[in-house]
Amino acid sequence: MNKLFTLLVTAIAAFTGFHCDLKTVDPFYESTISEAVTCMQRLDINNFKFMYSIEGKGIPCIVYGPAINYRRALSCNLRKHFKFIFLDPRWSAEPKSNNNLNDFKMEDVISDIEKARKTLRLGKIALLGHSIHANYVLEYAKHYPQNVSHVIMVCGTPKGPEMVYQVQEQFWNDSATEERKSAFEQSWNTFTALDTANLTDGEIMAHEEVAWCPWAWKDPYYNSYWFWKNNNCNRKMIDHVYELFIPYDFIQTVQTIRIPVFVAYGKYDFLIPYTLWTPVLCQCPSVSFNRFDESGHYPMLEQQELFDKKLLKWIKNN
Repeated sequence: MNKLFTLLVTAIAAFTGFHCDLKTVDPFYESTISEAVTCMQRLDINNFKFMYSIEGKGIPCIVYGPAINYRRALSCNLRKHFKFIFLDPRWSAEPKSNNNLNDFKMEDVISDIEKARKTLRLGKIALLGHSIHANYVLEYAKHYPQNVSHVIMVCGTPKGPEMVYQVQEQFWNDSATEERKSAFEQSWNTFTALDTANLTDGEIMAHEEVAWCPWAWKDPYYNSYWFWKNNNCNRKMIDHVYELFIPYDFIQTVQTIRIPVFVAYGKYDFLIPYTLWTPVLCQCPSVSFNRFDESGHYPMLEQQELFDKKLLKWIKNN
């Protein structure tokens, strides 16, 4: 059966401090964060309205990705050490006018982050990104190394989409159990049978993410709807941003910067398989690679305590 869990948390964020009164409900987590939407604010840059939230005390760290979702991913414990700025990407932001999708380039993402940093008067920052967002924060660091103290990549990809798709298929065929494959077939059939006529892009995405849970979580029956609900995304733009990474190569990017990089990836991540990272490990001695053997695509949730411990130790040493 899918896990059932309730989020019973009070989270209050402000520029001057953070309080987290936490009650853990699901033993799967050390902690979870509630729907404190009152802390969300808007930032007008580059003809878009970006949602953001500032939470915690410590090292300023922009968490790049849908703000309302990713603020659920990081623990109260980390908020004692980081001043997180959860910042929407452009594909979750509200456009002020019609935009030509073909005009959207990698440089626009980098510009969004830089203008947000300047507008919020953040000075030097750490950056954290998960999945495709991890690669965007690394690209920002390549262009603005003087503004970045640390880069934290959680389940990003070392290669572009074409290579990822090849390795995904092989890893799934070779390593996924029959139970996992059956769970995916059931969840995908449920999703494809869903009447989406009156659903927003964000609602469709939340249901689709649930369908992909057997690929993304160690527990193939996990239900991640709580994490993705209420997101506001532009699906056409999301599809387009993946195309920007067709020529991507982690090695070439990371070798151009001298900033500490923390890479986290999960043993049971079938979306970005750990086998993609195997040939990269020995080529980047300055990068800290951290495999989480009881996690899939979400080690910051699946092994939250260990993730926090490793990250904070790395920060202390760098």
